[in-house]
Amino acid sequence: MANRVAEVNRALKARGAAERLVRGRGYYYFCEGSAAGWYSQSVYVYRAADLSVERWLEEYDAKLAEAKAMGRA
Repeated sequence: MANRVAEVNRALKARGAAERLVRGRGYYYFCEGSAAGWYSQSVYVYRAADLSVERWLEEYDAKLAEAKAMGRA
């Protein structure tokens, strides 16, 4: 199986997003770009492969939309 984090980061880059996905301890989070100002950057899953690339992009979109609604993106 390919590295899901790398797949997600390639998909984000293809979209022109400045943010990227990284692994924390027991969770994953979006960093760089405008993510530092987001209310929530974290996604709590055990393994990155537990979510499809499409689902990760949905998580990203939801967090970005939330940040924009709050004036933080």
